[in-house]
Amino acid sequence: MIRKRVLGLIVGVTALTLWAAQPAAAAESKYLPDNTEIVFSVNLKQILESELVKANKDAVNQARAMLENSLGDEKAMKYLKALGFDPFKDLHSVTVASGPTKDPEALFAVIEGKFNEDRFHALVDDFAKKNSEVKVSKAGNYKVIAISGEKQSHLCLVNGGVLIACPSKDAMDQALLRAAGSKQSALKKQVKDLLATTNGQQSLSFIATGNAIVKLLENANLPNAQQIVPVVQSIEGISGAITVKKDILLQIGVGTKDEESAKALAQSANFGLLLAKGLIAQKAMEDKKLEPLNEVAKTLRANSEGTNFFLRAEVTTEVIGKLIENFKMQ
Repeated sequence: MIRKRVLGLIVGVTALTLWAAQPAAAAESKYLPDNTEIVFSVNLKQILESELVKANKDAVNQARAMLENSLGDEKAMKYLKALGFDPFKDLHSVTVASGPTKDPEALFAVIEGKFNEDRFHALVDDFAKKNSEVKVSKAGNYKVIAISGEKQSHLCLVNGGVLIACPSKDAMDQALLRAAGSKQSALKKQVKDLLATTNGQQSLSFIATGNAIVKLLENANLPNAQQIVPVVQSIEGISGAITVKKDILLQIGVGTKDEESAKALAQSANFGLLLAKGLIAQKAMEDKKLEPLNEVAKTLRANSEGTNFFLRAEVTTEVIGKLIENFKMQ
């Protein structure tokens, strides 16, 4: 029961995040804007094909119901059916990228999946005839949908299974040049290096450059935020990933200036982990509610790979279930 409840929480939150944010995992880097410094990805296909999910189909059905309820609009379901698009079968991944900014309107989204191109364009053309705010134009071999109004957005289905969404025409024009191979991607080296720490087998992943983090911290209403800035400026960036398999794998990465810095950070982290594991084990003996945390602590490990430092851990669904039971609100 606990295992199913935990799985339902994981899949349900993922599904709601996908549709509420409308943003998706492991999109080809060539689609991302050259000024990209923040990337967040959700790999729904990997999650649904994991051992954990396949063993708990009831939880997936619950998540499907949650997704349908989250849409809150019969028209949305109507359009999905008209497209012949089932998010739990045809949606593969959603990737959201942006430059070093807090502006939500600067988000660039890449949605990968199995789209019926003819149905997609037929539905868009019909919608454009009935709505003056929707315009369809040609850009080379592609059809671009421009939606005006209070907020402008541009959509385009490219290469059969990739839907690009962005706020500006220029961002779309540049993306289509990259998609067609007419323009090479010019991502910053530090962004490429951070992206290399993630892969298409991960369920959720993110990267952010040190510069982007500093920008986000500027004027942030956080205690001692400005004291963190020098520390962040000393690193290339951070990355993170959650992988759902039979159990759940966690990974945090830090991009450093050179290999020696990464090795030094790993050595310091391993010393710190040794102390932390001993402290958690002692606390778990005093309070049995902390025993699940002790199980997680045992799996913590730190190492360096090239210029990157990694901290990894494994968490079983049974452990998560015990934590929920031990610390749930009374």
